[in-house]
Amino acid sequence: MPCFRSPMSLRFALVVAALCLGLAAQNKPGTGGPGERPAQVGKQREIEAEAGDDGSAKSADGKAQEEAWESLTPEQRLERSIRSGASAYCRFVAAVRPSRLLPGQSGTLYVTAVLQGAAVLPAPAPLQVTSPATQGSITLGAPTFHPAKPGTLASGYLGRPVYDNTAIFEIPVTMAADAKIGTKQPVHVDMKFDLYDGTSAQVVGRFVDRATTEVEVGLAADPSVTMPVQVAAGARTTNPTGTSGGSDTNGEAGAMERAPALGGEAVTPGAAASHPVVAAEEPLDPQPIPDAGGNHMQFLLVGGGVLVLLILGLLIRRK
Repeated sequence: MPCFRSPMSLRFALVVAALCLGLAAQNKPGTGGPGERPAQVGKQREIEAEAGDDGSAKSADGKAQEEAWESLTPEQRLERSIRSGASAYCRFVAAVRPSRLLPGQSGTLYVTAVLQGAAVLPAPAPLQVTSPATQGSITLGAPTFHPAKPGTLASGYLGRPVYDNTAIFEIPVTMAADAKIGTKQPVHVDMKFDLYDGTSAQVVGRFVDRATTEVEVGLAADPSVTMPVQVAAGARTTNPTGTSGGSDTNGEAGAMERAPALGGEAVTPGAAASHPVVAAEEPLDPQPIPDAGGNHMQFLLVGGGVLVLLILGLLIRRK
């Protein structure tokens, strides 16, 4: 006999299935079920803690940093915001004169700051050399700035001493006594300095930069180094060693006295006037030179005539 299920049983089964599906959906991750609700609540509390009363996203650490910055002095702010390299505002060129130094010899290192745009260096220049004094075989001294001139380019420094185009400073350098001739010694100058705006006269910032060059160990060939020695030697040679008797009244006699001194002869006051007279009389006789030329021409004429006669005689015999 077939068995029939009642409608009540079907309804009960459907209700039980719906309840099971609802429980499974509540426990599924990402649907806001009981298992995930505490995590969402904690995240919301973190967002509310980061946001201020005015709705801004500034954290407590950021506010503390701003307050600390406001409390700093201008010098402290510059020191904390140092920038490496100032090529956008100026560039540095270094050179040593003379370009070669013998062991133990000294020279001068010139560093030129070529300012660009509106950047200037006020006077006295806020620049500090931080490189070591000893670099290999080179020893550096203290820097000295060239004097600043009244401003003509920067409108904020018109008439006031300022470096508005170039700034040059010198550093004495000395080559070590044990340096090997023929080698090249590199030299660098590290600097920390402040640049200003020439229009507003306000500080642009603090920078660190480096200028580099090299020095060869050897004898300098610069004319400026050897020329003073030659001039001094020539001056010593032209000075007479004896007294110039009568030079105030007779200029020609003084010139004659210096001529023998250049030849290495001693000049005596008594015989100085008679000695140049003999030398002046000798070139006045013009006879030897014309006589020598006349004899030579006569010999050529006689020889040429004899040769012509011989040729004519040969021609007559052939006929």
